[in-house]
Amino acid sequence: MSEHYDVAVIGMQPAGLVAAGILARAGRRVVLVDHGEQGQTYQHRGWRLPLAPAVLPERLEGPQVKRVHEVLGLTQELRTRAVSLTPAFQLITPRHRVDIAAEREAQLAELAREFPAQVEVTRRFFVDLDVLDSEAGTLLGRRLPLVSRGAWSRICSRLMTGRERLLGAAFQERASVAALDEQDLLRTLLLGPLAFVGHLDDRAPSTLHAARLLAPLFHGVMEVRDDPGGLTALLLTAAERAGVEVRRQTIVRELSTRGRRLTTLILEGGAAPVTADYFLGNAAEPLAELLSARSRPRAFLLEEQRAQPTGSLFVVNIVAKQEVIPRGMAKIAFVVNGRRSGREGDPADDLLLVRRYNAVRVGSGGELTTSPEHVVLCAATPVRTAEVAHTPTRVARLRTQVLEQLERVVPFLEQLTVDVSVVSDTASWDVDSNGGARRVDPWRLHPRFEGVTPPRLGVGIRPLRTYFKNLVHCGRDVLPGLGLEGEYATGWSAAQLLGKLAGKAWTATGITIADDRS
Repeated sequence: MSEHYDVAVIGMQPAGLVAAGILARAGRRVVLVDHGEQGQTYQHRGWRLPLAPAVLPERLEGPQVKRVHEVLGLTQELRTRAVSLTPAFQLITPRHRVDIAAEREAQLAELAREFPAQVEVTRRFFVDLDVLDSEAGTLLGRRLPLVSRGAWSRICSRLMTGRERLLGAAFQERASVAALDEQDLLRTLLLGPLAFVGHLDDRAPSTLHAARLLAPLFHGVMEVRDDPGGLTALLLTAAERAGVEVRRQTIVRELSTRGRRLTTLILEGGAAPVTADYFLGNAAEPLAELLSARSRPRAFLLEEQRAQPTGSLFVVNIVAKQEVIPRGMAKIAFVVNGRRSGREGDPADDLLLVRRYNAVRVGSGGELTTSPEHVVLCAATPVRTAEVAHTPTRVARLRTQVLEQLERVVPFLEQLTVDVSVVSDTASWDVDSNGGARRVDPWRLHPRFEGVTPPRLGVGIRPLRTYFKNLVHCGRDVLPGLGLEGEYATGWSAAQLLGKLAGKAWTATGITIADDRS
């Protein structure tokens, strides 16, 4: 016997949690099937470890972010649960350690102390960055750079305003950026963090992409107190509070269709099928894989191919004795202290992000215990997926490179290490204590996309609308160049679009429907 809902959400990415919560608040009956993507952690040899290091800007001020927090009742909760990090993060090179505070003048004073010859260049960079961020905020408050299906997309590209042309231009062509020497470490330190806070290839970022991600980062970083799941866990809790039925550790085996409409989720494990009027595609992996060969229209396959996940983060977790942490080391550090040229066929070391977490033990019954004697160092570096996925030798070399680079920052790490885990080695993960299903492609945990066509304003790749009339796509590839703000905006817009598609069938939805022609 099947169960029927107004909306069925497939996957547990942040945009889907946002949309599900908004729709449930508006009175819709919503079910969210996590498709085995539950949680932001995994287990290895009894330790609970992060899937990727989280960098959460303290200034979450985008128009859609504020609306979502108000609708889901998260505004006050974030004020009480979010803790500012001091310093926000560190920039580390072989000869420099820069503590980045949340206040701009303190940042400039610290950078001037470490890079005295580039004081004015640095100041001009930050002044320009803040102005561009303000311009971006004005634009996003009026209209999101969502990609449309069909001819309307081409029309939009020809009707850009002056502000849109400014923000869609290449960031590296800005005078304030060009003044930073390409071979200088300061340029790497100021622009490098872009790879860790967005989901779009960052080799040639647009002005909107770079300004909207870097400016908030240099205005402070926070963490969510008492919750390793961070903001995603808060969004999940808010969605459940709103009335969303969450099916954890439940995998969709197949999607049934009738013409150009989805009808049913066939679940693994003999669970009752789920039918719905509308569906939200929010899984990390392509939904086309869940359709039978007969039900895979070429138009839908082409839609899914518009965004190619060509990059990711290579993540290594190290559990070590607490005393290994050097005095003064911040919870978050961006490190440029590796080889500037490759050796033995390996590339040069890229920027390394190091994030410190409390060490948590998982008991035989699933109980969690913090170990004060230990600490977790989560280290990540950007990679091209094709160069490392399914290549054990390359993965092993990368593991060695990351550990060597980390040991230059953390002396005695090798002697005080208790456990090392590479996130992409999913075969080494512990089986979940409750024996639940788990489905994850490790290279899609923090994807970086490239579009088959240039992204809209350098940030938007894939439309919300799809070939199927009752399926709205709300993955990270919709607005990958806006990072977390893009996921909020995607979730908000997906909820709006569903209300628009349903029309009179959903009376008094409580959602303001904007004509974004997405």
